[in-house]
Amino acid sequence: MALPKLNIIVAACKGNGIGNQGRLPWFLPAEMRYFREVTQERREELLNTCERNAVIMGRKTYESIPDRFKPLKNRWNLIVSNTLTQDDFKEHSTDQIVVVKSFSEALERIAKNGKIDKTWVIGGNGIYQEAMKLPLIEYIYFTRIDAEFACDVFFPEIDNNCFEKIRESEEHNENNLNYRFLIYKRKSEK
Repeated sequence: MALPKLNIIVAACKGNGIGNQGRLPWFLPAEMRYFREVTQERREELLNTCERNAVIMGRKTYESIPDRFKPLKNRWNLIVSNTLTQDDFKEHSTDQIVVVKSFSEALERIAKNGKIDKTWVIGGNGIYQEAMKLPLIEYIYFTRIDAEFACDVFFPEIDNNCFEKIRESEEHNENNLNYRFLIYKRKSEK
């Protein structure tokens, strides 16, 4: 059973801060639309199939999502938690939400599913750190917010020996914050 290739998506301020007290410290609706579009986008040849994308997140990340957006639609939500169980989500089918005990169990479930196009790692800090240690990461979609915020969780540094920046958007401004969308790709082994 081959483990899936992974993509990471993250928004971070200066210093790589990604959250504070279980919440995003900024409000950027256009950036959230970008997150939704990117994590739902599938390969064109799969648009008329039942295949979809998976998102892997920790419990705190899931809890930080506003209720009206839970579970993340059109994506298979895998929640890594030692405290939640599948019984906590009785109102949702296992086609929507699956609770797993570890990141590696999430990867195994996705590999067994057989109907997943892209797999996205969406946070938080511990999940990002675990994912970044694996050679399975292909792309990192990184929103760089050009401001400082008080944060208590951080995204790991991107290793320039392993990843190269392949795209950088023009600067966007929303709610008096400037930000750019960056994409990093894993360098091929030589």
